[in-house]
Amino acid sequence: MKKFIAILLMLLILLPAAALAGGANGSTDLPERVLSSLTTNTAFRDYDIVSWSEISDSGFIFVSLHKETRNRMVVYKYKDAEWAYSYYSDTAMPSGAECYIEDATGSMTMTDQRELEDAVIWYQLNESEEARKNVTCAELKKSKWYATSYSTEDESIAISSSSLSYYKDDLDFVGKAYGVYQNDLRYFSVHALPKTLSEAREKLSNPPKVPTGSFEVQNVKFTGREKYDVYSGPDWDYYRAANGKAAVSTNDWIQVFGHEGDWLLIQYAISGDQMRFGYIPYSALNNKGVDALSFSELSAYTYRSVALTDDPLGEKGTVMTLANGESITCLAEMGEWEYIECETGAGQLTRGFIPSNAVTVMNNMSGVTVNEKFSDYSARAEFTFIYSTDVSSGYVGANGLESIAIGVTIPYAKSDIVGYRLYYNNTMLCESQFSAAVATNKSIYMQGNVTAPSAGTVGLCPVYSDGSVKTDEMITVTLN
Repeated sequence: MKKFIAILLMLLILLPAAALAGGANGSTDLPERVLSSLTTNTAFRDYDIVSWSEISDSGFIFVSLHKETRNRMVVYKYKDAEWAYSYYSDTAMPSGAECYIEDATGSMTMTDQRELEDAVIWYQLNESEEARKNVTCAELKKSKWYATSYSTEDESIAISSSSLSYYKDDLDFVGKAYGVYQNDLRYFSVHALPKTLSEAREKLSNPPKVPTGSFEVQNVKFTGREKYDVYSGPDWDYYRAANGKAAVSTNDWIQVFGHEGDWLLIQYAISGDQMRFGYIPYSALNNKGVDALSFSELSAYTYRSVALTDDPLGEKGTVMTLANGESITCLAEMGEWEYIECETGAGQLTRGFIPSNAVTVMNNMSGVTVNEKFSDYSARAEFTFIYSTDVSSGYVGANGLESIAIGVTIPYAKSDIVGYRLYYNNTMLCESQFSAAVATNKSIYMQGNVTAPSAGTVGLCPVYSDGSVKTDEMITVTLN
């Protein structure tokens, strides 16, 4: 399967090194403006000019510099009847021995015999200096140069912005890895190029489709080869993942959802299957504007133990575990996920996602009256009534049912009370027994579904170890 459409270079590797393009020997015949730039620019001080080539009629000159084990590529563009410095790269060329540059325009591909337009290659020589090695090719597309292939003596890689294809020996196809890849020559790194198919499949990924909700991806492109610290919320004081080292590189895909003050909410790839939501400084956009985030702040509770994640669309790794009845702030929704803010165990603010069905939102509290009857308790209980009518929170299903939840904290519950029954208008919705966890934190949260409970009475009745249920000890909540 030979679908290799770039210049790959197995053929060129076998050609003698004497076939170097004009100008390969140091500064010979370099245009005066280019030579002056190279000799006076402090960025190129102490570098030797190894090789250069004007790439056909493209209006570009490529120069290879060398110092110790470092190779630096410098690109010049013909502009306003003069050669002008464009950019340089320390990552496009391999380190070690000197690199040579050639005009590859007009070369033929090895499979479909396509003639390349405006192409450049650079390479090193083997120990005997009789053959090329570590050959890279770049092509000019819409006024920008893109790396399109890399080849060793027995392996080749076809490079595009969305995939890497691997070949061995006589261009026998090995496999293809799909995912966003930075092959813009200004930011391309031959050192970071995955040299094997397995490595590529581990590192490359594509931006996921974001479920419906409050998050809309905005079309933004970052300057390449930058790196930013990532925080879970829009401030330096928020929790920072990866043991305080979470960071994003602009060489991979980044989804932007908007800004909150001086911070951007983004999602980015960590590996092939792992991603992360977080915040970076708004200044990373270099004056490019994006819309402000539109979040609400709604007080809520968890009604079961649940994992918080910053990767809801990938591996869903756990950042922390929220306890049953934890106080949270709901900010937004995304598919079946609730985007929330809470505190870590150390009291540090953090943001992340939990399943929407683990959230109970406090609504209609102004219409609730509570009548407490606990004549037989050794210590009075603390009660929290939570009544959810928020359709977006996930409690209204296809059957039109809504959810009632009651949470009770019992500091000194009597040992002979083993659980509760939850009632709505004298109809039992569910029954719960104390578990070991409940006995430890003295809390119990119960939930039952009813049809549009806009009014009526909700009751929580204790159940004793002998099976008796004392209705005169029922906690009652009246819905108005």
